Amino acid sequence: MISIIMPTYNRASVISIAIESVLNQTYQDFELIIIDDGSTDETPQIINTFTDKRIRFIHNIENRGANYARNIGIKEANGKYLAFLDSDNSFYQDYLQHRIELIENITTPVISFGQMIMKFMDSSSCIWPQINAELLRDRVELQKIMLKENQIDTNTVILSRDIQELQSGFDEKMQRLQDWEFFFRIIRNDNNTIIYDDQISIVHNELSDCIGKKDELLWPSRLFIFEKNKDLAEKYEYKENVIQSMAKLHLNKIEATAGLFHTYANASEEIKTVIEAIVINAIKEEQDTSLKYKEFYYVLTKWIRNNNNGASLSNYFIERGIRKIAIYGMKELGQQLLEDLKGTDVKVLYAIDQNPSLIINHIKIVSPKDISEPVDAIIITAIHYYKDICSSLVTDFDCQIISLMDIVTEIEKETLCIDNKGVF
Repeated sequence: MISIIMPTYNRASVISIAIESVLNQTYQDFELIIIDDGSTDETPQIINTFTDKRIRFIHNIENRGANYARNIGIKEANGKYLAFLDSDNSFYQDYLQHRIELIENITTPVISFGQMIMKFMDSSSCIWPQINAELLRDRVELQKIMLKENQIDTNTVILSRDIQELQSGFDEKMQRLQDWEFFFRIIRNDNNTIIYDDQISIVHNELSDCIGKKDELLWPSRLFIFEKNKDLAEKYEYKENVIQSMAKLHLNKIEATAGLFHTYANASEEIKTVIEAIVINAIKEEQDTSLKYKEFYYVLTKWIRNNNNGASLSNYFIERGIRKIAIYGMKELGQQLLEDLKGTDVKVLYAIDQNPSLIINHIKIVSPKDISEPVDAIIITAIHYYKDICSSLVTDFDCQIISLMDIVTEIEKETLCIDNKGVF
């Protein structure tokens, strides 16, 4: 049997979807333990409308936090395996069946985790995690990655009841990143078998009031994880990489920065040194980001000006015999180029990005190695990295490799020349 643990707090608007996604599973040998953590809305009443005897409802009088609620669920669980589902998310119908088939014959304690669709409030979505599956299946590589960022979401985890770390459970003192800390503890134990499942089985919805958006709570938890696992960072000679990755964490937000300096005031000398290194790296990162924004607005300004002057990108391509292209870089500029070329004689055969898990306008994102049909040109919209990208592509592709910045600049010059000729 699988015990599914669902903590909830004020989720009256969405919890029915989560519960129904459990009840509709093709695998039916489960119990669903719902722990209401002191909700002040209609959540308890909605839970009570479900009469399935496999649902066990525990109501906390006061709000104690998701860690406390999950730990109650762990203590109450009767199953051989434990799964977790937050009340604003949902399982695919065959999730339990598929996962149990992966792990049921493993005789050692086992933790399994996998992929999910993340849906954001702006209606965009992506597949997560976005790391190569083979790295996530290798214990050492996974530990290295986890030193920098979490790759195990609670909602994708099914683990066996004999995992030793379940005895202490989630750290209730942590206000953020508790799943990262807990699952890191588990994968550090060589007695535990790690299974990564690359079948997408979960829908994860981002809501405005989720704790993951509270930036002021970020740094105490992040530095706690670093300090707790610094022996691994030193073992793998990975400490500088970890510090550099931490430098990219929300230092542009006032709440997060305040949290960092509050942590500094009460930190050990070693952690103070780490924080100072983080700030130095963050300044360098900010300088690099500032240059990226300047380049972005330079291209965007010229692009708009060219359009206003009647000089379109599609005409530019057609005049040069470029009818089939690949776009490299599918952030703002890449998406805009894709949109601009809709309905024209210029066909976008491939959308390339270093993050092939992106989902944009139902276009499949690929990596350069996936290109099989010849194109006339590869247009680089990741303009800040044009030289590096060009160097990586030039030996494998017999076509033009052009920066979007060069294109809009050339169009502007041609337009100015025409205007000047008209004056005379």
